[in-house]
Amino acid sequence: MRKTLAVLLALGAAPALAQSSAVDVLIRQAERWLGQERNDLAASSIERALAAEPRNTAALAMAARIEAARNNRTAAAGFEARLREAGGTPEQRAQAEGALRGAAIDRAAVEEARRLSREGRTAEAAARWRAIFGSQGPTEAYSTEYFQALAATPAARDEGVQGLQRLAEQPNAAPRARLAAAQNLTFQPATRAEGIRRLTQLVDNPEIGADARAAWRQALVWSSSDPAATPQIEAYLRRFPDDADLRRAQAAAPVPAAPDPGFAARREGFGRLETGNLRDATRQFEAALAANPTDADALGGLGVVRLREGRNADARSLLERAIAANPTGAAQWQPALDGAAYGQELLDARAAIRRNALDEADTILRSAGRRQVQDRTDAETLLGELALRRGDAPAAEQRFRTALARRPGFPPAQQGLNQALRAQGRLADAPPGGNLRGPRVTDVPDGPSATPGEAGRLRAEAARTSDPGVAAALLRQASQQAPEDPWLRLDLARALRRQ
Repeated sequence: MRKTLAVLLALGAAPALAQSSAVDVLIRQAERWLGQERNDLAASSIERALAAEPRNTAALAMAARIEAARNNRTAAAGFEARLREAGGTPEQRAQAEGALRGAAIDRAAVEEARRLSREGRTAEAAARWRAIFGSQGPTEAYSTEYFQALAATPAARDEGVQGLQRLAEQPNAAPRARLAAAQNLTFQPATRAEGIRRLTQLVDNPEIGADARAAWRQALVWSSSDPAATPQIEAYLRRFPDDADLRRAQAAAPVPAAPDPGFAARREGFGRLETGNLRDATRQFEAALAANPTDADALGGLGVVRLREGRNADARSLLERAIAANPTGAAQWQPALDGAAYGQELLDARAAIRRNALDEADTILRSAGRRQVQDRTDAETLLGELALRRGDAPAAEQRFRTALARRPGFPPAQQGLNQALRAQGRLADAPPGGNLRGPRVTDVPDGPSATPGEAGRLRAEAARTSDPGVAAALLRQASQQAPEDPWLRLDLARALRRQ
């Protein structure tokens, strides 16, 4: 009788156990989609979990986080209240409350902090992150970026590194957090081996494997001239034997007859440059050049620093000296040199147009157009202005349309196209509102010129910026506001391609 009762109880419990297991799977799916910023898919998974178990505290905590990520503070607060009423654990309540606090964060301030980091203004970026979150510290969604910014500054490096390590050591640490902690360790020679060891454990992760491999390889490139790194390079090549470039670099690495006086400083300079610490990178490259004024790699590295600082003339001079010092390595520095020369040529062409030196401006702009740069929109726009000055409105129209195909919504090109059409008596050809968008470079048709609401404002702001990284960030925010808008997703894909 007892055995029969046990069997019946087990059979009765089986459907409940199966349902609980299915709910756990849905919660894990939502966690994965949220980590990939696919908030719509995360919401779909958690809705199904809550339909099965409306009082599941793990699902309620995840729902609060998802709604906060979608900037839906009212819904997030509702789920947080339901979580408290259902008896959520302190950890679950802390997650929901942190997500709710994160939904109130000033997104413009966050983008400003990210911009400062991209520009290498590490101290200012760290200060901005601190100002955003105050004494409470970062919310979960921004914690990795927050501590990465601190780790890039000499004054707060230890705090940043420790914060990244804490995130990586949590029982349910996100793969991106573990990647950030491991990669950060590779930036310093003293901890590089440990960082490489951790990266080797992440390369099989489908979410971050490609990034982990790239970080592992970059750490080996920094150490390729160090004989002690040979076993690490050989271990990588056993894992990825198809990496012919690294194998050739290892085989071609010369054994110097005498110590390289600038080796350590140059290596540290590239490490600092990789983290965006331009001030320390400058100091290290200048130390290498003090030991050897014709050090091609130090000249090139310092040229890249100057390029990131916006000092195009200095960058161009240094990169030309780097190529002259080692012509066989010209391909390494030519793209950076083209970028520096392109920016300076645009300045010179604008000055020539202002002086009405049209032939000179034409020569400069055609030179700029031959440079190996990602985006020639500014040069095309200036060529359009030049054609207008010469009275050739049809040629100007073509230039402005080409510029708009490269960078839709670019205001100078829109205004120029308007002038070119007016000069031809064809102003009626312009779309209503002056939103003159040229033909795209793909076969995908343009979407509506205006996306409604806050998403539309963010989309318009993204169209006006020339920085593809900023544009992508703005478009991600817009997609959170209007996740079903296919034109936002298309614009985001184009911004990522430009980036």
